[in-house]
Amino acid sequence: MTNFNFSPPKTFRNSIYCGDRPAENFRLKTILLLSGLGRITQTDDPKGVSIPFDHLTIPYQSSSVKTIKHVTQKFANYSRKELDRFFDQAATKNLPLHRNIFGETTNAYGHYINNNQISCFVHIYRTVEQIALCLPIISIINKSGIQNTFSEFRQLIDVKAKSDLSVLKRYTREHLDSTVADQTVIFDFSNSSRPKQNVEVLKRFAEEVVNSTSSSLEIKYKHIDSVIVGFRNQFFHFLPFDKNLSITDISSPDEFLKVCNPIFMNFFGYLYYEFISSELTMWG
Repeated sequence: MTNFNFSPPKTFRNSIYCGDRPAENFRLKTILLLSGLGRITQTDDPKGVSIPFDHLTIPYQSSSVKTIKHVTQKFANYSRKELDRFFDQAATKNLPLHRNIFGETTNAYGHYINNNQISCFVHIYRTVEQIALCLPIISIINKSGIQNTFSEFRQLIDVKAKSDLSVLKRYTREHLDSTVADQTVIFDFSNSSRPKQNVEVLKRFAEEVVNSTSSSLEIKYKHIDSVIVGFRNQFFHFLPFDKNLSITDISSPDEFLKVCNPIFMNFFGYLYYEFISSELTMWG
């Protein structure tokens, strides 16, 4: 089994932004990963490969800047000293959750770099699922105050939500920052071997299509979770007499996901940013 690891930029080695001081600072390491800083290494490739994207920017961009400022400016309302203190003191809080998210994110990037797109998707899905309940409640505490938390959170689950992902679905549509939620993103399959087929697959899960061509589909960020969950349910579950995504419907899943995965990771990256920002407000 491939062993993926994260290596921060050498210029960070004498800073808390190395992610190794304290050694269990998984929260900070995930932020560095999603910012496109550092490299993914493997047992048989200790030099590793640079992380290709900055997924904390909407829309995501190719990663190019390798400075601490690139991280700190994403939390513009806080000084460098305040951020240092937060990442240091919060390192052991919610440790199991952030350890798992870091491990899943590291594997997602590792498999993407190695062009194992189905494996990459599995780890993206698992990160979204892990954050599906904790993000809404901590974000509502941050935005509404503790006195309003229970009533607002109850509204998310009083619609006969069948799972934590149903709670996340309502959260992204009613509580996510509208400047991000209503932004659109284009899934461009023009370089794939079957662009029309890939567009038709995506249409199966898109709640609201903003624009479409024979090789691309445009949707809003707040609807990306429906695509992630819909693809997972129909591709990985092949149930009799149910909606399924067969190999004749999608002849090259890896090719399809190579376009989708960076966008899915961008969606998760913003959710994780919202989560950390809420923690920062409460504990910073």
